[in-house]
Formats: sequence, structure tokens, C-alpha cells
Amino acid sequence: MIITGKTLAEQPIRIYTEAGIISQVEPIATTDTTSLPYIAPGLIDLQVNGFAGVDFNTLPLTKSGITHATEQMLSFGVTGYYPTIITNSDDNICQLFSDFQQFKRNDAQLAQTLLGFHLEGPFISPNDGPRGAHNRDYVQAPNVSLVKKWYDASEGQLSILTLSPEWEDGLQETIEYCVAMGIKVSIGHSAATPDQIQQATQLGATMSTHLGNGCDLQIHRHHNYIWQQLAEDQLWTAIIADGFHLPPAVIKVILKAKQDQVILTSDTTAFGGMKPGRYQTHIGGDVILTEQGKLHLASNPELLAGSAKSVLDCINYLINSDLLSANSAWNKASYSPSSFMGLKNRGSLEVGQRADIVMLNKNDNGLSVLQTILAGEAVYTA
Repeated sequence: MIITGKTLAEQPIRIYTEAGIISQVEPIATTDTTSLPYIAPGLIDLQVNGFAGVDFNTLPLTKSGITHATEQMLSFGVTGYYPTIITNSDDNICQLFSDFQQFKRNDAQLAQTLLGFHLEGPFISPNDGPRGAHNRDYVQAPNVSLVKKWYDASEGQLSILTLSPEWEDGLQETIEYCVAMGIKVSIGHSAATPDQIQQATQLGATMSTHLGNGCDLQIHRHHNYIWQQLAEDQLWTAIIADGFHLPPAVIKVILKAKQDQVILTSDTTAFGGMKPGRYQTHIGGDVILTEQGKLHLASNPELLAGSAKSVLDCINYLINSDLLSANSAWNKASYSPSSFMGLKNRGSLEVGQRADIVMLNKNDNGLSVLQTILAGEAVYTA
């Protein structure tokens, strides 16, 4: 396959692919690039709870449902993602991992796009506010034996564990086990003290899950877990820039503080792409999706129940809010997550990378997908 276009940095290029890999990239000598589509590496989303009406946390899962959600994400330029399992019973977490793995074994496209699992909970804060929409009945202290059980159920694909370091029992053993097994430990849904954040980072935590969300509505102006996470150089910071989870001023501060360590994620749910209304779901129970796309608990409009936006929508929010250029915003959801997760062959348009490529149109509303190419094959065309 030969692909001609221009990068989001406005560089005209021609890309050659062979056997699903980028084999050659050459610049094009032209001064008129207006007719060329934009070309970018496929997006990688580290936190996906569901999409297009499919909830990744409600049993029974079906292969047709997971396939549908994946195909819809491909239409938004997402060529790799981490299904996110949230706080649930021990056995249900095992079953969800097992089902996903079974579907991957029988589907080449799922095997290429499902990159691992993000387990968000159940070792999170039991407090209202920091707990967010997670079910209090299943919240518990860190337990390394359970992590081992879930790691086995995921067939070694448990890749990210979000926990709160406010727990004392089991925290050190759990983080040390995760580090030894290559599981990224992320701090989230937490009411931890600054000292506890610092301790978790010293033990090996390396990311903040949707920083600024899953928090108390009011915290100490200086001594709090948000400032401490921003101050920890070892921590990468994932943010949800959908226009609801964080105000633009907060995003601007995070971008300045963390710079190349910022990862854009969607935290999207089954409500991504759905019509406004009132719904019942495992993630939050009784929730409302507004006309503007805000997803919140019916009992409290101030408590979000995840996102109903794609990571492409988040990119466009950053662009339209003049927070980042198109190229920089896209990199936060392609190169940055790939770099953080240690993915050697994704996230850029370089020779030797997988040919996961998105062709784009750009107008006043932002970027839209013309075509998504997965390992050198077109899997979506607008």
C-alpha cells in the first residue's frame, strides 16, 4: 500500500507499507498541499469502559458486542485500546478477562486492537466523591493474591492497575508485585495524603488515572493529592479533555506542568455515540446523558459517570480550545500512550512501525476520519 498526504505538522509525505509494516517514508517536494489529506498514526486509548452501546463491565459479554464497539472505535481512528474493567466482584472481574481473551483468540482484528487490560479498582477510595461511580459494595484494600488471580485470568494481559494509596494493608506488596510483572500502577479515585502519594510513587507507581477527576469536591488548597501528583516527576498524567471532566484552565496547567508526560484518554463508556436520555448501567447505576454529551449520576449532576466522548473528540476539544496544536494534541493520544506503555511498534509514522494509520480531514470543527488503516489494511472508510 502507498499512502500520500501530509502530517499534522504540515509535512507532505508518502508512506509505503509492506506486510502490515511501514517500509518507507519519503518527503514530497510540493508547495501545494491543500488537496492532500492529513496522515497520522493510529490512536491508542488506555481507558475504555465501553462504546457504541456496549458495556465492557456487564455480563454476559458477547463477541458480537465487542466486535461492534471495536469497529466503531476504528471509525474514530482508534487502532489500539485497553478495555477497562472497573470495581466489581472478584469472580466477575475474572470472567470479564476470560471472555475478552476468548474473543481475541478467534478474531484477528480484536487480537490486533485489544492491547491489554486496565483494571480500575477495586482498590480505590471507599469515600463518596473520590470513589466516583464505582460500587461501594466491592471496594476493598489492596490484595496481592487477588491481583495474581486476575493476572492469570487475563492470561498475562493485565497491563494497568488503578488504585488508591490511602490503604495501608497490602499496598506495598501489591505495587511491588505489579512492578515485577510489568503491570503499570496508576493512582486514581483516591483521597490519599501527599505523603501516601509520594510513598506509592517511590514503590513504583508511574501514572495518574484521569487526574482531577475521581476526587473530593473540596480539598485543601495546598496540601492535596492533585498538587502532589503533579509534583511527582515519575508520574505520567492521563486526562479526559472532553469539555466536562476538566475546565480548560486546569488542562492548561497540567500541560505546562507535565509536558511530554501527558496522556489523553477518553474514559469513554457504552454511551459513546448514544442519544441523550436517562439510563441504567453498571457504571454508576442511574445516569443521565445530556444533550451536550455530559454523562453524570442522576442523583448528583456534579458527579460524572465516565465519558460519552471518543478520544478523537478530546483531541478536537484541545484544538478548538486553543490549548494545543493539532499535531501536539494527536501525539498525546498516539505517541504518548505508546511510549508510556512501552509499545515498540505503535504510535508514530516511522519505518518499522505497524502500518496503523489514520487519514484525516481538517475543518473549522476539527479533525474527522476519512479512513482508518490497521496493519496496512483499510478497515474503515467514511
